[in-house]
Amino acid sequence: MMILVEGRYLMASVFGDESADETTQRVFAVAGLVGTDEQWDALIDKWLAATGGREFHAAEWESEFATDPDPEKHKANLRVYAQLSQLIAASGLCGWGVALDLAAYRDAFPHIDREFAYHKCFMETVDRLVRKAEEVGFSDLRFTFDHRQGETNTGILYEWIMALPEWNESGILFDQEVSFTSRKNPRIQVADLVARETMKHLDNMIGPKKRPIRKSLEALATTNKRLQFDFLMRSYFEDMKGKLPEAGRQLWGVGETAYVDWLRKNNMQDNFNSRLRFGMWLDADILRRRSADSNK
Repeated sequence: MMILVEGRYLMASVFGDESADETTQRVFAVAGLVGTDEQWDALIDKWLAATGGREFHAAEWESEFATDPDPEKHKANLRVYAQLSQLIAASGLCGWGVALDLAAYRDAFPHIDREFAYHKCFMETVDRLVRKAEEVGFSDLRFTFDHRQGETNTGILYEWIMALPEWNESGILFDQEVSFTSRKNPRIQVADLVARETMKHLDNMIGPKKRPIRKSLEALATTNKRLQFDFLMRSYFEDMKGKLPEAGRQLWGVGETAYVDWLRKNNMQDNFNSRLRFGMWLDADILRRRSADSNK
């Protein structure tokens, strides 16, 4: 469905947040939702009415009265949580949630620091959101994420992935910079709920207690594919590990040893920021060599 107003495609706003299990060792998830300002405003009016204007944090809202002597307090919170899930489902917003199996990630890539897990989810979520926006018919996207996960690396990553040629070819325009805000923003609270449901589903699949699909996730998922979810598990990372050396050769014409040599030359440690900078350096180096060859 293409959305046109007076012959122009609409601008859309994307809000995203992350979620992890209580130990921060099993599951990490990122979710983002995209829609027009009108769609967001209509949802937030209903959201604030449902929460009574209270600041919503999905994990706390579910658990704050779980052991209270008055069981009605806990039930009341759960009813509101379910209502909020249904409001998101009915809002017309599109979105993706991506969750990552941290143990499988560590087994496949023990030499890469854990910070990469967040940025892997970020990249995968943004990629899906951009493709969903293109499918719906948006032409301008503004990204806003919760600020807790580090604005510097996320900002650098945003600049890099927005410059990828496959997204430039989509015809979608992006704000020059990603924005950051806190959970006091109700739009981030919406993304927080979707991120938590994404995380909880994978945790219920691989965690110590196997549980059926949550009703809140069911409500979100039954939206005619407007809201979708993906779960990166052990088979995904094993496949990814096997393909990385060949992918590096195809993408950059180099193998892992080139990265190690680059680290030594620049006296740098292996971490997410180094790998990101190496990729950016290679992209620039390839462009320089192509330019030099064309001028011969």
